[in-house]
Amino acid sequence: MREIGYWSPPKYPSFKSPKRKKTTAPKKKRKCCKKLDMPPPKVFKEEPPILNEQGEQSEVEVFEEFNPDEILANLYNPPPPPCCPRCDVPMSYGCIKAADGTDWYKYYWCPTTWWTTKCYVMCGANELSEYLQRVQTQTHLCYRNIVPERFLCHCNRSLVLTTSRSEKNPGRLYLKCQKRNCKFFQWIDEPPRGLAEDILIKSL
Repeated sequence: MREIGYWSPPKYPSFKSPKRKKTTAPKKKRKCCKKLDMPPPKVFKEEPPILNEQGEQSEVEVFEEFNPDEILANLYNPPPPPCCPRCDVPMSYGCIKAADGTDWYKYYWCPTTWWTTKCYVMCGANELSEYLQRVQTQTHLCYRNIVPERFLCHCNRSLVLTTSRSEKNPGRLYLKCQKRNCKFFQWIDEPPRGLAEDILIKSL
């Protein structure tokens, strides 16, 4: 018999991978902030005043002085709302909006009501101080004795005290209808006459 000896495993050819060349990628440069071309600062020079032919200064620029303490006091402690000179109560603020959402008309009105009758004190916000002074000075004493429920127009609406813009009576106050549907008219510095007397003084 033939002796069986040790046998070696078959040898497989070995393949060597080619060496890769090391490539160094270029480093990315950081983008530096470009220097902005800023305009040079403006230097304000005082110009001499403009003189007319007579040698007088024609244009004078006046700067109003302000107190910073007063401004801060108004921010943290706002002034109280105006009071109605007839009812002696704080007036309410109202605003009518336009179709585009902007403020169309700002006004102040007295919130005092008696059953269905409202106080006639009402005006725009831009003429509030002048309006309240006119109410105090022009109102006739007889209107203080009239019952508040009688301040109605011919169409049973609350009266409104407005300022006259006519050339004959500028700044004069008068009572009128809210919607201007009726011809109610009465000066506030005169006692009621005619149809206004029938509504305000005489029995209905």
